Amino acid sequence: MLRVSQIHSTSCLAVIVGGLAFAASSVVHADTIFSDFGPGNSYQTNSGYGISDYTQFMGFTSPVNADVTQIDIALSRFGGTATNAKVLLWEALPEPVGITLTPIVAQPWLVTTIPSFVSPAISTISGITGVHLNAGQLYYLSATSLDTGETAGDDNVWNYNSVGLSGSVINFLGDSGDVPPDFLTGTLGAFDIIGNVTTPVSTLLPSALPLFATGLGALGLLGWCRKKKAAPLNA
Repeated sequence: MLRVSQIHSTSCLAVIVGGLAFAASSVVHADTIFSDFGPGNSYQTNSGYGISDYTQFMGFTSPVNADVTQIDIALSRFGGTATNAKVLLWEALPEPVGITLTPIVAQPWLVTTIPSFVSPAISTISGITGVHLNAGQLYYLSATSLDTGETAGDDNVWNYNSVGLSGSVINFLGDSGDVPPDFLTGTLGAFDIIGNVTTPVSTLLPSALPLFATGLGALGLLGWCRKKKAAPLNA
């Protein structure tokens, strides 16, 4: 768990080159929960946030209740030979000053292939289970290459999105939170969150069934009265 006090700063390491009661049941289907990729999963291939000496956090709010199954993230290698990165999903809870970040999973996902900056490709983390997002909740996706076999001169990057989407960005020097972070609003790194979305579907509540039956009875009685009124009289 990380407690993050808001430090407003513009500094951030970047490499730039009807009457019845109803209830909601659940229908599950795969969908994109969040994405800031452009058409064809495009993103800025010549600029991004450095993740070799930093841990970068990108904020997003889940619009739905969903179980995450896949994360795609635009990482690239600007220099050196290191091709690994750690990716983690965090839940953000407000504090009187700043927020508390709690990891949703016990261990980060390891990306083992980071393409060259000049020939970028999206890294995909698939087969995710046991990760649930709540509608309206703020989350952060983090990425860092620290402690993944880096050597001097390695410089990995989380590429910017290309659609101009800005949001909450937290920039840690290191990965333990020992150094006060930069907390700012900036261009988000490119990523998406894919999962099984729970969609509310209106269904009749059992407790409403007596009311429903009463309504049907009233309609039947009204029909019977009309039929009786219209019947001809026999002499």
